[in-house]
Amino acid sequence: MAEHFSTIADRRKCGTLDALLMMRDPADGAISATTSTTAIEFNSRKVDHFRGILTHQAIASVTPGTAEWTVAIEVSDTQTGTFTEIASQILGADATEYEFGFTGAEIEDQAPTAAWMRLTATKAGGVGDLSFGGWLTP
Repeated sequence: MAEHFSTIADRRKCGTLDALLMMRDPADGAISATTSTTAIEFNSRKVDHFRGILTHQAIASVTPGTAEWTVAIEVSDTQTGTFTEIASQILGADATEYEFGFTGAEIEDQAPTAAWMRLTATKAGGVGDLSFGGWLTP
């Protein structure tokens, strides 16, 4: 029996994609310096559980510990307020997708009045540009 291979990417982690929960569209252009996305309103304290999905394309010139990108999910009580990191991921050179699970209670413990979320990508060293996206899903 012949084996069949699909050309459709494995999207099991992606979950439901709602434009209102998109923190950064993966189709947006690459960044070359530390960048924070525009915060989206999401009162995580009122949600039982949800996931943050982070995806990125291959990155050139990654050297673990000295030349790399780190992407953090952050929360705040206002869109332009002081943000608190609730999760972060150091990105490897290969294109991949990461999933972070959260509960409203966890967020409330770290940031009792959190109502806004954003991503911050931090560049270290001479790593290549970053093409990435991130969103929230149930």
